[in-house]
Amino acid sequence: MTEQEANQFGQFLGSSTVTQTFANLAQSIAGLSIDWIPIRNDWECAGHSINELGLHKTGVNIVAVIRNGQTIPAPPSNFQLWSGDTVVVIGPTEGIQSTYDVMHG
Repeated sequence: MTEQEANQFGQFLGSSTVTQTFANLAQSIAGLSIDWIPIRNDWECAGHSINELGLHKTGVNIVAVIRNGQTIPAPPSNFQLWSGDTVVVIGPTEGIQSTYDVMHG
């Protein structure tokens, strides 16, 4: 079975090639990580903009925010984060940990 046939068969069974795509990306760009950070009710970042939090200083990019099941790609720096949002970040592992720390407070 070819790789294309295997992917088509996997999709037929309900699997996704997204994981495979991310695995290939991780292999080709060493030191780069992606993570999903859910914002909880008691977090300091809720109600503040990305810029107010100074998240750009962590070396991580916020590539999307998931809010109420809707994806907001590439949110601007004045975008306010709310409890229940999930922030999708990409950058070095240390930067992602710093972002988590800043967001949590």
